[in-house]
Amino acid sequence: MNTRILVADHDPASRLTLVRIIEGLGHRVEQACDGFEALKALRSPETPTIAIVDWMMPGLDGSRICHEVRSRDAQVYTYLLLVGDSRRPDDLIEGLNAGADDFITRPIQSVELRARLHAARRIVKLQDELRRAHDYEWYRATHDRATGAWNRDAFLEFVGRDIARSRRDGSPLSVAYVQLLDVIGLIERLGYSAGNALVKEAVQRCRERVRPYDIVGRFGGSALAISAPGCDEDCGRALLSRIVAHLQSSPVRYIDEYPPIPLTLRFNVVSLTPEDEDAEALMRRVESFG
Repeated sequence: MNTRILVADHDPASRLTLVRIIEGLGHRVEQACDGFEALKALRSPETPTIAIVDWMMPGLDGSRICHEVRSRDAQVYTYLLLVGDSRRPDDLIEGLNAGADDFITRPIQSVELRARLHAARRIVKLQDELRRAHDYEWYRATHDRATGAWNRDAFLEFVGRDIARSRRDGSPLSVAYVQLLDVIGLIERLGYSAGNALVKEAVQRCRERVRPYDIVGRFGGSALAISAPGCDEDCGRALLSRIVAHLQSSPVRYIDEYPPIPLTLRFNVVSLTPEDEDAEALMRRVESFG
């Protein structure tokens, strides 16, 4: 397996020795000659999955680099292997407390380094699998499985945050609600898959007309909701008008054997007022069609 590895060492001879060993094992190597270069590489979009970092370097030492890497919320786990001239207990403790995964002393033997890299790759793979599992479970917990829209609980959490932000900085907030009146009848005739297909198409059309930072959620079996932060009453009405026009622009085709289904809608939009205690209260108002 070809792995991208950072070698950060201020000494050219020592750095070259490591590079030759690692390239001989079939891995790609990126080099840094001081702490600032190393940290820049470890903060890049294509972060190396393994970094071999010299304990003593100009700019930032290895312990500081470990601390900086671990203090950010990275999408990819980087295995940090510190290199020192001695295995003093204080150095080991400081390095591990700063976030290092392992510590190796000079002179570095190719056999030992190969074993350390093998262990590092195994840990990186495990961390990646754990992250993927976490992301999958998080997605299942926050999204409607049939349509990919945010589910009711996640949508209410977003609205709650938008309300808090609105009250903090005085910005407006509008919430739109669209009920698809054809879903129940379609389910009765063709089953739940047909109803979900109709809602999924409606979700897609809503996303095509909202702003990038608006949130579209499935708020019930046949209802969609849109949170529009920074949008006052006039803006909310204009946004809803665009959404409704796009939803009704053409019928939805479910299967070739069944005629296209024109969308029949009921809709409403409200703006946040001081009387709205929380997200639930705001949503009760927009669902009332009063």
